[in-house]
Amino acid sequence: MANIQTSSPRNLAFASLTWVMCVAILFSAVATAQTRQREVTRGTYNPPVLESGTAAPTKVLSSPAPNAGSSRAKVRPEPQPEVVRQVDYEVIELSEGPAAFEMGSGYCDSAGYCDSMGGGCGCGSPACGGCGPAACNPCFGYGMPCQRFFGSLEYSMYWRRGQTLPPLITTSPAGTATDVAGVLGQTSTTTLVGGLNRGEMTSGGRAQLGLWMDDFQCRSILVRFWAIGDETFNYTADQSTAAFVAVPFNNAALNNQADAFLIVEPGQATGSVNVQTRSEAYGGDALLRQKWRTGLGGRVDAFWGYQTARINEQLTLSIDSEGLDGGTRPGQRLQITDSFDAKNEFHGATFGFDSFYREGPWSWTMLTKIGFGSMHREAAIRGNTIRSSGGLEFPSSEGFFARNSNIGDTSSSKFSVAPEFDLKLGYTVRPGLDMTIGYSFQLFTNVVQPSGIFDTSTTDLATVPTNHPSVQFEDTSYWIQALNFGLAWNY
Repeated sequence: MANIQTSSPRNLAFASLTWVMCVAILFSAVATAQTRQREVTRGTYNPPVLESGTAAPTKVLSSPAPNAGSSRAKVRPEPQPEVVRQVDYEVIELSEGPAAFEMGSGYCDSAGYCDSMGGGCGCGSPACGGCGPAACNPCFGYGMPCQRFFGSLEYSMYWRRGQTLPPLITTSPAGTATDVAGVLGQTSTTTLVGGLNRGEMTSGGRAQLGLWMDDFQCRSILVRFWAIGDETFNYTADQSTAAFVAVPFNNAALNNQADAFLIVEPGQATGSVNVQTRSEAYGGDALLRQKWRTGLGGRVDAFWGYQTARINEQLTLSIDSEGLDGGTRPGQRLQITDSFDAKNEFHGATFGFDSFYREGPWSWTMLTKIGFGSMHREAAIRGNTIRSSGGLEFPSSEGFFARNSNIGDTSSSKFSVAPEFDLKLGYTVRPGLDMTIGYSFQLFTNVVQPSGIFDTSTTDLATVPTNHPSVQFEDTSYWIQALNFGLAWNY
């Protein structure tokens, strides 16, 4: 039997792969030849035509005849070009200049606005470099036109310097000797009203209105106004307060020795004494602002202008004492009123700096300024006494601390300095409108308060008057501070 040799699996796989490769090469060559023969437009460009264009031209091509004896022309249309529709378009002219709207180049800051850190204002100035009109005008960055007016309105919680009152009401317990009851310096004497009267927080407000004088927010006019609500103090002491109620004073007839006028005395007199104070303050200024520096999302303005303020305070002392039967002045009633008014009016020039910075919706404003001018002070002192006895009244134009020696109107003027500091944090609630919270402090020097025109040296009502009390002007520095809450229109 003859032996038949079989191929190994390895040889069979190699043979099969060889046949597959040969068939693939053969089909590829045929397909390439056919493609080159049929692409008669190969290498040509057919641009698209408009919808209203004419039909594409045809081209006559020659092809080999199937037999040598016959020759026919074969007509084939060229491929149709793509038809497109024409639409209208708008021509937009960009501003000239290679650096227009280029962030961080020339004098344009990172926000694309005209940065005058190099000086100058507006697109027309050399400092604006290549910034375009939209870059120069910061309002265009918000997609809205500039507004000429800007301003703010705030509610303020004010604290101010209180009046430094002299000791006006003293008491002593029962059993105290009459000659030392209510006298200052005695261990048995208690002072009920006297010293620094700080008062409490009072409400007020601030408002400002400004007008931009150019389209690029370089110069503006600003008017500001502030006012504080009246601060009052009212205290009354009578026979229910203590056994002895007195008004202390320095007796001018006894070389200013400490003494006391007894209003309530056991077995001798009954009555009351009342002390009232009142304080008001308001002011404003008119400023011309000029942009000084800008950049990195902020700006600093310098300003100068006129400033005014009024600080008016009043102190009233009222005494009502009636002698008891069996006492030293039975049936006699004394009604005494002393009034001390101090008025201060400031007029001067002011200058300073106002800075503004914005980061996203948050903004930060700081104002520092100082004013110089004249503080005009006026003192108005009035007194009144009514003695009643047996149904008869005997009026007098003098009081206890208001006598002929100091009653009337007196005025003087003195140089004054008025610094101010203001911080404000804002948050944007809508484009151009910020909700703000801040702190402010201002000071006026050489201000006269009622305690500064009050002379505690006087005499009792039975003594012949002397040249006391006298008119005096003891001034002090008057400060005002506040927490402010409001809305600001920034454009």
